[in-house]
Amino acid sequence: MKYKIYLMILFLPVIFLVLVVHACKHDLPLVGMDTVCFDSQVLPIFTSNCAKSGCHSSGGGERLQLTDYDLLRKEVTPFHSSQSRLYQAITAIWGNPMPPDHALSEEQRTIIRVWIDQGALHTTCPGGTVIVPPSSDTVPYLWACFQRDIQPVLNSSCAISGCHDAITHQQGLNLSTYAAARSIVVPNYPGESTLYQVITGNGENMMPPSPYNPLQHSQIDSIYSWISLGALNANCGDICDSAKVTFAAKVWPIFQNSCAGCHSGTSASKGIHIENYNDVVTLVNNGLLENVIHQVSPYPLMPPGNPLSTCRIRTIEIWVAAGTPNN
Repeated sequence: MKYKIYLMILFLPVIFLVLVVHACKHDLPLVGMDTVCFDSQVLPIFTSNCAKSGCHSSGGGERLQLTDYDLLRKEVTPFHSSQSRLYQAITAIWGNPMPPDHALSEEQRTIIRVWIDQGALHTTCPGGTVIVPPSSDTVPYLWACFQRDIQPVLNSSCAISGCHDAITHQQGLNLSTYAAARSIVVPNYPGESTLYQVITGNGENMMPPSPYNPLQHSQIDSIYSWISLGALNANCGDICDSAKVTFAAKVWPIFQNSCAGCHSGTSASKGIHIENYNDVVTLVNNGLLENVIHQVSPYPLMPPGNPLSTCRIRTIEIWVAAGTPNN
């Protein structure tokens, strides 16, 4: 009798733990839920976050490719998300969580889980938009932050005098604000977003309009990434690395995103062109660059409305101190 009581006491914690784990299961019931569309809801999540060069793209020799339905289907167990290797990877806390540099949003993980638990079908919903992502070889950011990566591009190329600045606000849009930018996008769906449609359009539908230069592919890709990841008003810090400052990788992107929109083409503001390495060196040599980024009186602060961060100014200064190499 004493031995039986001892065994019961010994196993009580185990029994309690099992009951608690079972009671804490939070899987949402699928009854009555809309069918998740693979083409317009599931696939874009993987093409934007996983099927990138060097990761799980096609043509790169990667063992695991996540670029279409047949390839994704191999990594899941229909009706059992918890048993699916793909779902385990995107919800992992330890080991090798995926994507490795940022977690998918709760909404994205839920969409994937519901799709698997509904049978992992190749569904295409009426009216759904199949998004074709930019080339994985040209996407510069896995995560694009609005304040750091998107707002400077909008300020330089869209929120300018005569267009969508605070004074002119053509079509009622002042694109120097997050609220205005957010109003013309559909979070997670670049293909259905007015902003993405006009910057990838042509002719009269293209923005910025002629005679302004169109956005660079890297800028378009950043806006695509920002929308795909929820169009959040995020403000990520810059990564300052003084040991690896080169013009092509570190310095030129600063000018391209924050200055070139206003200072390029036939309508370059104040007749100042910032379109290539030589243009930047000219501004360094005549002292104008230092005066405007530090707002030395009587020079105005540039870029206006969205000044360069301390980190970006320091990056330019390191490059200048090294002799402005074209590297």
